[in-house]
Amino acid sequence: DNPKHLVYAMKATGRSEALKPLLVSLKAGKLAADDAAAVMAMAGDAADVAQAREIADLVNDPAMTNKVVGLMDALVKAGTTRGVKPEGAEVIVKAWLESPRAEIVHRATILAGAWKVESARETLMVILTKADTLPPIRDGAVQGLSRLGGVKSRDFFDKVFKENAGLRGLAVQ
Repeated sequence: DNPKHLVYAMKATGRSEALKPLLVSLKAGKLAADDAAAVMAMAGDAADVAQAREIADLVNDPAMTNKVVGLMDALVKAGTTRGVKPEGAEVIVKAWLESPRAEIVHRATILAGAWKVESARETLMVILTKADTLPPIRDGAVQGLSRLGGVKSRDFFDKVFKENAGLRGLAVQ
C-alpha cells in the first residue's frame, strides 16, 4: 500500500501493473513531487490503452492542474513511441485543442497526429498558418500534421511553404 514502494517496483521492473494504483495515489496527492514526476515519466513507457484514458481523465481534472504537463507528456510519449491511443481520443484531443492553456494546445497538436485524429486536421492547418500562433504550438501542429500524413498533409505543406516564406523554416524540422 506504500506508494513509494510501488514507484520503486515500477522503476525496477518497467511493468505497468503498478501504474493503476500509482495513478490513484497521484490523484489523491499521496506522492512526493519526485515520485509524482517519476510516475508520469514511467507512464509514457508503460501505460496501456485503459491507463492512457485514466491519464487523459486526470489531465481534465481541475485538481491536477499543476500536473497537466507531465501527464500530457506521458500521453505524447505513449502515443508517439508505442501507438497507445485511449478510447475517446477524438473527443479528448479536440477539446484540448480549444484549451486556453498553451501547454495543453501544444501537446494536443502532437497527440492529434499520434492518435490519428483525422477530424482535427483542419484545426491543425489553421493553427499552423495563423499569424499569432506561438512557436511551440506551431511546431506541434507541424508534428501533428506530419503524423497524420498522407497526400493531404503533403499537399498542404507544399502549398503553405511555397506561399509563406516565414514558415519555410518549419519544413526542415
